[in-house]
Amino acid sequence: MESMEYKDRSSRFWNQDYIKMCLTQLLVMLAVMMQFPILQSSHQSVGADVWTYLLCTAAFCVGMVFPGPFSAYMVDAYKRKRVCSWSVVGIGIAAMGLSHTSNLLLMLPIRLFEGVCFGIFQMSLGSTIINDLSISERRTQTDYYFLWFGRLSLPLAMMSCWLFSAGYVNEELFYLSALLCLAGLLLISSVRVPFRAPNKVKLVSFDRFWYPHAWLLCLNLLPLTMIEGIWLGGEVSPMDALLLFVGMLTACFTHRNFFEAADERADAVSGMLLVIASMILLLMEGDQRNVVFAAYFMLGVGIGWSASRFLLYFLKLSNHCQRGTLQQTYVISATVGIGAGFVLGYWQVDIYLTLLLSVITLLQYLLITHRWWKKQGGRDFKFREV
Repeated sequence: MESMEYKDRSSRFWNQDYIKMCLTQLLVMLAVMMQFPILQSSHQSVGADVWTYLLCTAAFCVGMVFPGPFSAYMVDAYKRKRVCSWSVVGIGIAAMGLSHTSNLLLMLPIRLFEGVCFGIFQMSLGSTIINDLSISERRTQTDYYFLWFGRLSLPLAMMSCWLFSAGYVNEELFYLSALLCLAGLLLISSVRVPFRAPNKVKLVSFDRFWYPHAWLLCLNLLPLTMIEGIWLGGEVSPMDALLLFVGMLTACFTHRNFFEAADERADAVSGMLLVIASMILLLMEGDQRNVVFAAYFMLGVGIGWSASRFLLYFLKLSNHCQRGTLQQTYVISATVGIGAGFVLGYWQVDIYLTLLLSVITLLQYLLITHRWWKKQGGRDFKFREV
């Protein structure tokens, strides 16, 4: 009787457990993403050079990849929800640790540990539990919107830092990050995850970690998300971050309706052209605040449309039981790109170089990535499940 009730609940798309998992994704991603600007501000306040910030970001990215080969074993040998819960606890502990030190030698292992926990969190929740609790006909839809909750966390993180920076010092903002982890922990703890018999998988494998065949998609996704990090890594006002958030939200609600019957390249190309147009707008009329607001809105829509197309490419590339692996590959590539972008933004990279990177990203997609994709013969579901 209980299993039938659960099956009926899981067949509904926006059911209670799915909403809790999406909110957990938003809260934990917000907790992690807000640390990028907090650390940036902390380094600037003590006069640290860009290399110190680069090392802290690199330590997080390396940590995120480090547990990957053991991912499939972890969620097979141990309870999936327990693995996810402890990873959230680890992120919260790392945030508390960062609030009590400004010593680089101490910050590096903390960021490395936090990266490990974040990688395990994304693997256990986004690549495992979210798929296990959704019916096969809805998995693309659940993955699509679940990852959108994470994508919206970056502009929200910037707004949160600005909102609380007036009354709190940088070290105290890490406590907010830890509180967000606590809220996420309470949510995921209330999700019912049924027992699953172990499959006795290998200790080390690429399963639920990395899909080597998707390397070209990763090389195209990296600069796209890097551009977003560059924009937010520089001088950003709360209104800039808000317009970026509104732009992304607009992209989320319009993506399917605008491009359902369009050519497969339409959303990616339209998005990248909007990104390029936003930079040209800044170069021409960048001294007017209304123009800057319009540019951030266009950037949000452009990044949202393009990143959504890349997500569908990743999912369509998967064969049976490879969905979680492709999702994790997508998340790792996007997060590394955002981190690299924040470092370049802190470095105050010239906008002309960012514009050149955007043009190269578009040309790479049109001349290389899409042609390569057409030869792969991926699964043809288009928007039927989205």
